[in-house]
Amino acid sequence: MRKKRNRYRPDKAQRRKVIMYWFRATFGFVFSLVAIILLSAALAHGYYALVNAPWFRVGSEDVSIIGLKHVKADEILNSLMLPPQASLLNLKAAELAKRLETLPWLESSVIRFALPNRIVVEVAERDPLALVHVGELYLVDTDGKLISRATPDQKQNFLLVEGLSGLGLTEGSLLPRATLREIKELLAALEEAHVWLPRNSILSCRWSAETGYALYTTRNSICIQLGWDRFAPKFQHLRRVFELLEERQLWNVVIGIDLDYDDRAYLEGLFPFPKGA
Repeated sequence: MRKKRNRYRPDKAQRRKVIMYWFRATFGFVFSLVAIILLSAALAHGYYALVNAPWFRVGSEDVSIIGLKHVKADEILNSLMLPPQASLLNLKAAELAKRLETLPWLESSVIRFALPNRIVVEVAERDPLALVHVGELYLVDTDGKLISRATPDQKQNFLLVEGLSGLGLTEGSLLPRATLREIKELLAALEEAHVWLPRNSILSCRWSAETGYALYTTRNSICIQLGWDRFAPKFQHLRRVFELLEERQLWNVVIGIDLDYDDRAYLEGLFPFPKGA
C-alpha cells in the first residue's frame, strides 16, 4: 500500500525549484541591466567620439551665405554665434535661423546643413524705399517698416521725407498705410520724370498734415507744393513750368511753385502779382 504524503511536511524538492527560479530570474535581470548599462556607455562614448570627430567641425569659413545685398557677411556670422570647434551634429537649424531675426535688414532666412561640415544660409533682405526723418534718419522699406538708421552714403540714394516726427515713429515702427501709399505714388511719379527731374535735383521732401507733400530743389531751394495725390499729372505741369523758367531766365526770381491744382500752377517770387502757368 502506497504511503500517504504528509501535507504538513515541507517539500524540499519544490522549495529548491522555487529558489532556482528566483535565482535565474534575478541573475537574468542583473545581467540584462549590466548589459544595458554597458551598451549605453558604449553608445554614449561612440556618440561623443562622433560629435567630436574632425569631419563634422564647422567654422565661419564653412558657412555659405546666399542673397546678400545690403547686409555684410560678418553681420550674419556674428549673429549666428557659432561656438569654437562647433560640430554640425550639435547645431539646430531652427535655433540658428531664430538668431538671425535680430537683424533688421533681413525679412526671412533659411538655414540648411550639408554634411559633413557645411552650413548654407539663404536670406531675403528687405527692399529699401526711402529715408524718413523722425528725430533721426531711418531707412523705410516697401512694407513701411523703419528698418535701420541711415548711413551717410545712403542719403545720396534715397528720397528724404521730412515732417513725420509728430507720428511717434521709432526703429521697427510701421508708417501709416495712407502715408506709405502716398510715398510710393510720389516715388513712382518721380521715376517717370527722372529724365528731366533726376533724383539728385531734389534736396528733400516735406510732409505736412495740412498741405500734403512738398519738394525742395537743390537749385535755389525752390519749394514745389504737390498736395496729396495726382503726382504724375502735376509733374507734367512742373515740366512746362521748368521750361518756362529756363526760357524766360526766371530761376533766380522764383521761390515757390504750387501745383496743387487740376490744370494750372502758381509761381511765387519777386512778382508784382501771382503768376499762373
